[in-house]
Amino acid sequence: MQLELERLRSDRRRALIMIQQWQQVHQDLYYFCVEELMGGKREREGEDDNEKEREREKGKKGRNNKLATVKPR
Repeated sequence: MQLELERLRSDRRRALIMIQQWQQVHQDLYYFCVEELMGGKREREGEDDNEKEREREKGKKGRNNKLATVKPR
């Protein structure tokens, strides 16, 4: 009975250590994904937003030029 309790305690200690190691791995992976991968994606999204804004400005200029060329009746 005593040996079984010691074995269970030892297994529990090993399991707790493994849990802590997995938590650290998870935290490291989460940091990498959020900071490294998503950080780069946010920059690209910002570039896409700038490109969309430039397209909108081009569209406005094109519409203004068309309105200027229409002759009033």
